[in-house]
Amino acid sequence: MKHTKQFFFLLLAGAFYMSACNLQSDPVEYTYDNVMLVVNQGNLSDGNGSLAYYHENEREIENNVFPNGYSLGAIIQSVAISTSNGNVFVICNTPDKVEVFHAVTKQVIGTNLFKDDVSTPRYMAMDDDYLYITNWGQDAGGYTFPNSYVLRVSRRTGAVVDQIPCGSDAEGIISTSSKLYVATGEGIVVINKSSKTMEDTIIAPTFTGGAKHLVVDKRDQLWASYPGGGLLKVNLSTSSGEEIAMPVDWMGQIAINVEADKIYTYETDYTSQESKVYELDIATKTHKEFATGTYFYSIGVSPATGNVYTAEANNFTSNSELLVYDASGTLLNRHLTGIGTCDFKFFSIISTK
Repeated sequence: MKHTKQFFFLLLAGAFYMSACNLQSDPVEYTYDNVMLVVNQGNLSDGNGSLAYYHENEREIENNVFPNGYSLGAIIQSVAISTSNGNVFVICNTPDKVEVFHAVTKQVIGTNLFKDDVSTPRYMAMDDDYLYITNWGQDAGGYTFPNSYVLRVSRRTGAVVDQIPCGSDAEGIISTSSKLYVATGEGIVVINKSSKTMEDTIIAPTFTGGAKHLVVDKRDQLWASYPGGGLLKVNLSTSSGEEIAMPVDWMGQIAINVEADKIYTYETDYTSQESKVYELDIATKTHKEFATGTYFYSIGVSPATGNVYTAEANNFTSNSELLVYDASGTLLNRHLTGIGTCDFKFFSIISTK
């Protein structure tokens, strides 16, 4: 059964070239079941990052979705999918680069993009006009990155426009109509899109360390993860923050359900490798244990089914095992996928043909 909900992608036919392209071309529609893009980081020493598709309707995994044995030759930091044209942007480290392929045709349509402008790239957000990529920048020693920036790229031309400083240790990013919100070592940096400058930094009252990842709930409140502390709820009208203490892994990954009233995160004990997924009820600000396992390294929630996903990374010594839970926490199935499963992205295609 094809889902006919609001989350769909209108996908471009054919390739584009980043050096001279218009990323706002009229779309052509395709048919595709609800799909979860499984991001497998790979091993740092081997550069064997890979991508897989999990077909939610059929409950089947399709590993190594790049065509003709194409290899990234890198580890994958994150992935972003464009809702306007279906391009999948793969942000890589070691080496630092961005690769692009088409979600339906799976054709590789851009390689080694922005390689002279990215420096330890992390995550991407986008709007109708620009791509925004957070970068740690150069290591200042002791694994600190005080000169992080957001790389701004034109979607109309594919050209790098500028770099916007954003403090240190930049991580997750969210784009709204007029602002960018960036999780950094200082807190949540607010960037004015018009002036391309930092206009505020929202700081947690007591949490130590930096913010990692961001989501927005049904009341348009921003939530940021703080590893070892919990979640910070931010009223964007007042920029005031409220701390919710709960377990959050050092990766800081969080995911929100389609109703935007529950947030999921996980924590792994890297000595015993015991892991737990936690569910936070936004209304009551209380959390509960949702699932247990070994060496969790990712979290995601499907907007199509409401299923919750994580994966056991198996210490990066063998393929990860994808775990699929329903919204009540019942384990539905397990599937082997690539090395170091670290993230999930969801899409669904509707065709009128």
